[in-house]
Amino acid sequence: MTIRRTAFLLVTMLALASCAADNEPIQTTTTPVATTVVASTSLPEATNTVPATDSLALDVFAAPDLNDAPVVVFFHGGSWYTGNPANVAEFAEALSKEGLVVYNATYRTGQQAGGFPQSYNDVACAISSARETAADHGGDPDQIYVAGHSAGAHLAATVVLAGATFSENCSFDGSSEVAGFIGLAGPYNTNDLAPLLAGWFGGTIEEVPGAFEAGYPFSYIGTASPIDTLLIHGTADELVPVSFTTDFAVALNEAGWTPELAILDGVTHGGLIGESSDETMALIAGFTR
Repeated sequence: MTIRRTAFLLVTMLALASCAADNEPIQTTTTPVATTVVASTSLPEATNTVPATDSLALDVFAAPDLNDAPVVVFFHGGSWYTGNPANVAEFAEALSKEGLVVYNATYRTGQQAGGFPQSYNDVACAISSARETAADHGGDPDQIYVAGHSAGAHLAATVVLAGATFSENCSFDGSSEVAGFIGLAGPYNTNDLAPLLAGWFGGTIEEVPGAFEAGYPFSYIGTASPIDTLLIHGTADELVPVSFTTDFAVALNEAGWTPELAILDGVTHGGLIGESSDETMALIAGFTR
């Protein structure tokens, strides 16, 4: 990796952390904490809240009277170390108006004693919980689509590709198998970010190569069964280079997958779930139908 590339990635990680920090109080606990959307004048209120683990909850957005609707389990970003589902609650609520059951999911971030493998376990358990409870909200348990933005896309992709690897300790009967994956501006190649993720993986890539390998979605592409996949990225993304998504799409293609790739002209990193979210939501709605 060139010095220029490393410097760019360092700026990217710092910018991602800064964006997340601007939108939420800094968590300083060293144990997992429950994370739910708090209703206020600026945040939508979820239809319901269901458990994901003993200490994490999922907020569910669903229109009334749905029947066997597709389900989207959405994971927020935040550079792995920060982030909160409250930051994407408005997007989750709006997406539910497309006739979908949307779980605004979470995981322990680096500031909440998260990292490898605990955060991956959280993601797997959230998927399992959604499958177990989907019918209660008008969703079809056999149409579970897992989606994520930024770091959430990386975590979701890894867990989906890894099959049951991270779900062994979940307390839910629902399977972690899914119908499809939707990635929004994901930094999938975490090996390129290895100098910046030592804290996340518990050591440098030289010290804990097994952790980096197990937390790396590319590791599972050759053995995972292909599923429907939609990858979205904006050409004006100032934080995560488009090449992270296109390289991931190429690797999936070479393994026999047929991912749909949507590169949106002029859309920024946050714009995918912000000012350009209508385009993103239309793509997701069409993909899940």
